[in-house]
Amino acid sequence: PSLGALPPKNALMTTEETVIPIDSGTYSRDAMVTTLATIEFIQEETNYALNMLEDLICNVKEYTVYDSTAEKAVGA
Repeated sequence: PSLGALPPKNALMTTEETVIPIDSGTYSRDAMVTTLATIEFIQEETNYALNMLEDLICNVKEYTVYDSTAEKAVGA
């Protein structure tokens, strides 16, 4: 997800639980780093109750090395 806009940050500040969709594309992986850093910052600074329920892997292609590795890492 893109966190470049203000509303997603506001939503993370007011919720207690979140599910993170993960796509195996290069841009999605780069965005995941930003997303996790933002969630960690919000947990430490404003919303101590924010929990990540799970990561949801989307658009999986079993024949690619990255997708197979991602599935193993999260126990899918």
